[in-house]
Amino acid sequence: MVTDRIGHILRRASIKTYFKPQKKITQFLRPVQCNIPPQDVGVYKIDCECELSYIGQTKRSIKTRVKEHIADMKHTRSTKSAISEHTLDKPNHYIRFDNPQILAKENRFIPRMMREAIEIKKHPNFNREDGWQVPPVWDPIIKTIKTQTQQKPAARPQDTVSSFCVQRNTNQLD
Repeated sequence: MVTDRIGHILRRASIKTYFKPQKKITQFLRPVQCNIPPQDVGVYKIDCECELSYIGQTKRSIKTRVKEHIADMKHTRSTKSAISEHTLDKPNHYIRFDNPQILAKENRFIPRMMREAIEIKKHPNFNREDGWQVPPVWDPIIKTIKTQTQQKPAARPQDTVSSFCVQRNTNQLD
């Protein structure tokens, strides 16, 4: 380039040169706008065609966690993912990664873990663990919620645990 040649000649004469372009590349580019939706954290459910589901919880984005499950399946890492283990044990099963359901949005750790344990008890699943131990006091409530959801299946998943607790509290106040 011309500036390099001029700089080389001037350096021989012990003259320091600094070249500044009229416009930088960043001035030509449009600013990038972030279109990433808000990060959903909480408890999620991924269905299998065998009528079983995987119930999980994450403090990160559920979308990120689902991508990790997909990567575990692709690389046959059954020790890292119960979903991968399920598909390796039953190779003809189809996991519905296209439709993960958010069962509850919860940022706080203890409520999120309790909610995961309740959802594991509510849904037929292939989880390796039951999560936290739910006190037996919750069993009648979970049984009632199970029968309510089986009688009238919702078009979209809803927060049945919270709605049940609110319903109970309003009945007790009357």
